[in-house]
Amino acid sequence: MIFIFNLALFVVLERIYVLRKERGDGAALVQYLSEALYRGDSAANVAQAADDKKYGLEGRIAAVSLKGWDKGEHAMREYAEAALIAERRKLEKRLVILSTLGNNTPFIGLLGTVLGIMKAFRDLAEMGDSGPAVVMRGISEALIATAMGLAVAIPVVIAYNALSRTVQDKLSQAEEICTLIRAIRLNK
Repeated sequence: MIFIFNLALFVVLERIYVLRKERGDGAALVQYLSEALYRGDSAANVAQAADDKKYGLEGRIAAVSLKGWDKGEHAMREYAEAALIAERRKLEKRLVILSTLGNNTPFIGLLGTVLGIMKAFRDLAEMGDSGPAVVMRGISEALIATAMGLAVAIPVVIAYNALSRTVQDKLSQAEEICTLIRAIRLNK
């Protein structure tokens, strides 16, 4: 269980680091894109500026979407979809490990409990008339495995849900920005 907990902790910390690195100023990006595109700035120049690190993931996706500016709304949508898929793959990397650990750790704890109860009954059979105290002691020790499994699984599932939600929020913001760009394009 300690190995599983440490593995999950490593994955959570690594994903938090990646997500923090991808932070960008979405509001400033929206303002910049709106002003620059309505002003009539070249799509290539706007894309280059949007690709700045300060705009993060949303800026990169907007920059890719702008590659289709001269080719029409459908091309912009396809560029945006391709960029979103690539970024989703990068952001969701290793989240499957958390999902797997969160779903299976309670079963590993339950396996330990079953094995512990089997040992307790075997001890009772070997000791003969020693009474229920032997069984109770063995069962209480066996239940520790289930408790440890749950103690690891619950925080892992919470972390997985929180990280998944953060990924979905970031991708949703990027999608909104791409929709805004297409709307500006349609108005031109």
